[in-house]
Amino acid sequence: MQTVMKHDTLLSLAGPEMSIAVSFVHCAVGIDRSWYSKNGLIGVTQPRRVAAMSVARRVAEEMECDLGRKVGYQVRFDDCTSKETRIKYMTDGCLLREFLDDRELSQYSIIILDEAHERSLDTDILFGLVKQLFLSGHKTKRKEPLKVIVMSATLDAGKFSVFLGDCPVFEIPGRLHPVKDIFCDMVLVKDMSRNATINYVSKVRSSSKVRSSWKDFTREILQNIQQSRVARCPALSRRVRDFFEECMTEDMIPEIQRTSLSSVVLNLKCMGIHNILEFPYVDPPEERMLLEALRQLYYFGAIDRKGYIQPLGHLMVEYPLPPGLSRAVIYSGALGCHHLLLPVAAMLSSENVFIRPGEEKKQTEANKAHKKLSSMGGGNNDFGTLLAVFESCSKSDSPSSWCRDNYIHWRAVTMARNIHDQLKSILTKQMQRSDFPKEDIDSDLKPGELMGRALCSGLFSNVARKAPSGRGFRTMEGHGTHVFMHPSSVVIVFKRHYANLQHFPGEGVGNFWVDLDISTT
Repeated sequence: MQTVMKHDTLLSLAGPEMSIAVSFVHCAVGIDRSWYSKNGLIGVTQPRRVAAMSVARRVAEEMECDLGRKVGYQVRFDDCTSKETRIKYMTDGCLLREFLDDRELSQYSIIILDEAHERSLDTDILFGLVKQLFLSGHKTKRKEPLKVIVMSATLDAGKFSVFLGDCPVFEIPGRLHPVKDIFCDMVLVKDMSRNATINYVSKVRSSSKVRSSWKDFTREILQNIQQSRVARCPALSRRVRDFFEECMTEDMIPEIQRTSLSSVVLNLKCMGIHNILEFPYVDPPEERMLLEALRQLYYFGAIDRKGYIQPLGHLMVEYPLPPGLSRAVIYSGALGCHHLLLPVAAMLSSENVFIRPGEEKKQTEANKAHKKLSSMGGGNNDFGTLLAVFESCSKSDSPSSWCRDNYIHWRAVTMARNIHDQLKSILTKQMQRSDFPKEDIDSDLKPGELMGRALCSGLFSNVARKAPSGRGFRTMEGHGTHVFMHPSSVVIVFKRHYANLQHFPGEGVGNFWVDLDISTT
């Protein structure tokens, strides 16, 4: 506490039992009616929503208070806080959105960036905002300085201390326990080949595996295993270990260097940060990635040719959705088909709703039920299928029983219904504003055709053409990326020339995409 009182920015390296230690630290800070509790909230970020919710629940138990009272949490589409809340756990994205409304973060006295070593996209942007707004001599209206604490167990302390203005590093020791390596005696090459489903690996040591959304090394791994022609486990293990030590980087590649930046660039533009190339990134992304994000936002109408934010961009940023889907929702309001598109946007923002049982008999029953739902949505459109699931469940007298009978995840649909209500509330308020887009609607167009136009307004960059040869498709945005229909898509059995595709985060190897809308030529 003395260290926090003395410095505005602090880098804390916790030991192996960091989660328990941090819980008690948060409790002590929250209970103490000191300078902090009198001057604002204590905000604690987590990279994932589950972590934010579970840690908040744990700290509330330690403080012997109801969750949502003195201790609460906020994640996307779920706000469990009140006016009494003093400690607020949230995802990095939620804090990033608070910068949009209040760049001073005036309601906070302390911000704790926890699990910073995971280097999520939003975490890296928060680092840059903290440095730009609070550590670079930026004029502030705050009465008291904001205390920023960065916490991690494995972060590169020297690198981040320098980035954050040579801030002090405070270590919380933890207990170490001996670890014994145990290797199996019998591992056959054919078994390794059959079970090698390591899609994305950052570093392998012994039998550990780390996955990220960047590179696919499966084919090269299998080639090495097949070429080794060894049957003894030590030789095979050494071959694989040498391969990874040669090919893998020491640290995880930050997400900001391997993912789309459209949403981040839109947020920065709406904050008034125009020159995104000079923004203080911890690890700058490639310039081409930033330019690609600017190109997409320009096509959406969110920015002009000079890169300045437009009224449509301010409307889009109010939605906790990807920019493309936000654009589609807004355009659906202008076309008067939002009653169709909002349920689809909500279903896409929830987890997978379809249950696929392991038993063969139940799997057959599930396929029949899903096929019936697909036919209700038109039989050739995944968007229509999601809409049919949402509407059928909503109209049912017993939604939970309906989900059970049709092999649908009740929890996922419940979450989608909550998301739908929030999106509808945002859109209803925007449609009353004078700067909301207006469109002339052709009376001859059917509702489904209007929804198709709304979808294309935001997902046009996902359009793909059937490849000249083979079973795949080629995207038409200029790169010609080779993509495939996901096996779960309802249109996998239909032959079409064009398809509007949405990325499907499946477990298999390859770039699988799921069809959302179909138009023939």
